Amino acid sequence: MLCSVGASDGPSLRKNKIESAKEKGSRTRFFVVSVEFVISNFQNRGVVVVNKPIGFFDSGVGGVSVLRAARRLMPEEDYLYFGDSANAPYGVKSPEAVQTLTLAAVAFLLDKGAKALVIACNTATSAAIQAVRERYPDLPVVGLEPAVKPAVERLAAEKVLVMATCGTLAGEKFRQLADAFEASAQIIPLPCP
Repeated sequence: MLCSVGASDGPSLRKNKIESAKEKGSRTRFFVVSVEFVISNFQNRGVVVVNKPIGFFDSGVGGVSVLRAARRLMPEEDYLYFGDSANAPYGVKSPEAVQTLTLAAVAFLLDKGAKALVIACNTATSAAIQAVRERYPDLPVVGLEPAVKPAVERLAAEKVLVMATCGTLAGEKFRQLADAFEASAQIIPLPCP
């Protein structure tokens, strides 16, 4: 599924495009993410506002919520969303398969003119963000990961339940994240296929 949402679209057209994209998905995934952090990463990486869209990629339609938040924070930008619902779910695939699918999606978004990329999928971030950054060293790329840091720091939680795919929880990125905060809270992984 490809959805293009632009600054030139009126509010009702943007809402219709996003709602239509949601309706086409066979699954709804809920997750918590600090979109302000994602956007600040773009600003810190010097993403220049040019007449090209920021590409968003997810294995389905869950990343639409990240896209919606980005639209609120950076309304002057144009956006391109690719949800790979044909190959979802990614969480049960091998890291190599996820990496292959992610690199193909990134190539597709770049062919469509994306100037920067948000990998709005925990599993794809875990399995493929390093390969994406190596292949496209000049491309600003931001990935999502389970929101352990905000849960520990903002909520002062003693226990943090992380509901994520098996692929995300088995990945090195999650192990590093959990290790970084294990002194502050008990991190409890809960695999959700």
